[in-house]
Amino acid sequence: MKKEYTLLSGEVVLLGELSKTERGVIKSMRKLIKDDPEGDGAGNYFELAKVSIRFGRSELCKKVLLDVARRAGIAQNIIAAPEYQEEVARFHKKFSIIPFATAVRHSRLQFSELRKLLNDGVIEGIMVGNVWFVVFASLNSYINSRKRN
Repeated sequence: MKKEYTLLSGEVVLLGELSKTERGVIKSMRKLIKDDPEGDGAGNYFELAKVSIRFGRSELCKKVLLDVARRAGIAQNIIAAPEYQEEVARFHKKFSIIPFATAVRHSRLQFSELRKLLNDGVIEGIMVGNVWFVVFASLNSYINSRKRN
C-alpha cells in the first residue's frame, strides 16, 4: 500500500500515521471494490459507507475509508463526481430532483429496476456527469400508479 493517499478534496494523507489494523481495513475495502466494481455485493457504496463509519477507529482512518467509499460510489454512478457539484447545485435550484440513491430508498425499487425505468423514460431524470438525478414528482407519480394497480 502506498504511504500517501490523496483524498478527492486534494488533501494528501500520510497512511503511516494509521495503525497497522487501520491500514489493513483500508486495504481490504479497496480489495472489495476491486473484486466487485459494479457494487452488486460487498463492494456496494452503501455497505462501504457503513464499514467506513463502523471501522474507522481514528478520524484520519474514517476520512480515508469514507473517501474510498465515495470513489466507489462515483464509479458505481451513485454519487456525482466533485467536478459536477456546481452543475448538480444548479439543477437542484431549477427542478425538484433527488439523487438516484435517495430515489431507490424512497421508491423501494431495486437499483437495476430504477435504472431501467430512467433509461426507458418511464420516470423522468437528469443525468449530471456520471449520476442520475430523479425528478421527484415523476417518481411519486410512478409509485402512486403502482399502488393503484
